[in-house]
Amino acid sequence: MKKSDSSYRKIIIILLVSICVLFMLSVFPFCLIRKTEEVSSYIGASLNCTESINTDKSLKQYFIAQSSYIDYLELDISPNVDITTGNKYCFVSLYDENESLITQYKLNLTDKGLYFWHIPVKKWVKKNHQYCINISVDEGNNDNFGVFYTYELSDAASGLTEMYLGDEFIDGETFVVFGYGFPLNIKNIIFAWSFALSVLFAFCGLLIKDNPVKNKKLNDLFELASKFKLPLLLAEVILFAIALFLISRNLAVDWDEAYSINMIRKHSFFDIIKTTAMDIHPPLYYIILYFWIKIFGDSFLVFKLFSVMFTVLTMLLGATLINKHFGFKTAFPFIILVGIGPEFINYAVNIRMYSMALFFVTLSGLLGYLVIKKSDKKILIPFVAASLAGVYTHYFTAVPLFIIYLYVLTGFIKNDKLKIRYFIISVISSVLLYVPWLPVMFSSFGREGKTGEVSLEKLDFYSLCSWAFETNLKCSVLFPLILIIAGLIIYLITVKKRNRNDTAFIGLTLLILPVSFIVCFAVGSSNKHFWDYRYIYPSLAFIWLFILITVSSRNKLSFVFMSIFVLILSLSSYRIAWQGEIGTNSYMNYTYEVIDKIQNEDELLYNFTSFDMLYSAHLPNATFYDVNEYDFDNSSKDYIYMFEWGSAIPDDIRDNYVSDIELVGVVRFEQGVDGVKLLKLNLK
Repeated sequence: MKKSDSSYRKIIIILLVSICVLFMLSVFPFCLIRKTEEVSSYIGASLNCTESINTDKSLKQYFIAQSSYIDYLELDISPNVDITTGNKYCFVSLYDENESLITQYKLNLTDKGLYFWHIPVKKWVKKNHQYCINISVDEGNNDNFGVFYTYELSDAASGLTEMYLGDEFIDGETFVVFGYGFPLNIKNIIFAWSFALSVLFAFCGLLIKDNPVKNKKLNDLFELASKFKLPLLLAEVILFAIALFLISRNLAVDWDEAYSINMIRKHSFFDIIKTTAMDIHPPLYYIILYFWIKIFGDSFLVFKLFSVMFTVLTMLLGATLINKHFGFKTAFPFIILVGIGPEFINYAVNIRMYSMALFFVTLSGLLGYLVIKKSDKKILIPFVAASLAGVYTHYFTAVPLFIIYLYVLTGFIKNDKLKIRYFIISVISSVLLYVPWLPVMFSSFGREGKTGEVSLEKLDFYSLCSWAFETNLKCSVLFPLILIIAGLIIYLITVKKRNRNDTAFIGLTLLILPVSFIVCFAVGSSNKHFWDYRYIYPSLAFIWLFILITVSSRNKLSFVFMSIFVLILSLSSYRIAWQGEIGTNSYMNYTYEVIDKIQNEDELLYNFTSFDMLYSAHLPNATFYDVNEYDFDNSSKDYIYMFEWGSAIPDDIRDNYVSDIELVGVVRFEQGVDGVKLLKLNLK
């Protein structure tokens, strides 16, 4: 029987190894798995439009393939006549150098009035060989459309060679975007291999009690690391805290961050409470931030470091509670992810309450686990405090916290019914301590917003996963999804081997994010204002905790490869965030050269609704007025400065009050707010 079991295990291991090897061979050297990158005509190019394509004249664009796989094409096709009746079609065909048809796609030119068309190709081709894009029409579609092209060859996409309309040579190249599948670079290859090997050895750990591969050096290294677990984890926290500090050194803030800054600068302690009562967020974040700024000073860096501080505290939960109860193999990659991982990095330096909410919700979940595990009523005190702090930080934390409370209640019912009264007292205490703010919360949720309609029909789990996991790595969304499935399989197989408390908590870590998503989305569907993916950010750490407990902690090799996988994924997200944060310094330095000229102005104008919030974060000493509401008649000024963006000064104001206008400079305040003109209005 034992021999039979041993043979069965060997077969399973061989099968898993075979799958892993096939996967790695598809990554390298055969390069079947590829990363799509665009090779595009210059987006700012000057364009012409061809004469109309008809049944006698098709357009042919020849090109040299830049890679061995074409994922898609995008073409700029413009109707030359008003298409209002019937369906008008054209055909986009791809031919090889022997004029053999590779694929053909039919476009309905009446669809949605589109001009820029996405044509899926998904075909293997021969790199550096010539191919032809042929655009044609069938009978009855004469004179319906032309194709835009660049007449400057320097603006054309790489690889384009010649273009013809019928037999006529056109001096230019089609405006086209190629989605080529390029072989994965070394970073993507290691990323894919580490993913495959972490899953492989996690499953092998189900079959072999010890390590699937015996390696004395690896065992010696782990034995050495086991003696210095806490110092290693603390060193890891310090390293990523420094990384967060480095990325915080910029001057660009978005509108929401500017709101937080102005809330602290322009309000007293009691005014903050009054103002947040009329806002859509509770006051705890602003209250603590108020004292933080009073102590450490008023600068963008200090504001950002407040958010960094709570990210560091969440990392410390990994070094302490998670390390103690779920092991080093879970804690080490957890700290990497929370510090600089996908989506975590965005809110770690964001001047909003999300990193603070993440800390309190994660702490509440871990304390809830300890309440059940140790059956210690004393832990209920910090548990209630953490959960109460969470719901006073952001309203939507109430959803994951409610799930955690249900988990604790279930644990008491199953394990210790005698102490359930202490839990009930805790719940009553939480409610009573939140009663002063309940009317404000209900009023806030009853206030309709302006962010667009949200409905349950639009519930999209893949978009959720893209938000949570996506970086610029190939399969950065798919791999975590597979890890969740692998973790679920391992969880179900090992459910009888774990104690009941651990099994329940691991199930909790799996459910919190998707359940919070569904519930929060449902709430959002009843009020247009109250929905964004960031509202479920406080639940994000739990899904990674599920992956790490079930997969990474299986054995030493699964931990090693999971750590490599997590590190590459997180470094990718850090690089993107670095470009988004530090990359702003190039234009913000110039912006400050311009606006430093008006730092002493007491009144400034603007013309785009609510953008005074953004401008005043950079010019705190000025009072901003909408140009349409400023009292020009009673102004004693000879001139006044104005930020113009989106539209020009109204004609009546220009004609009646302005003698001439001087352009001081064109500046940029954030990624989406470019081309802002600072004008000096000389008044009559």
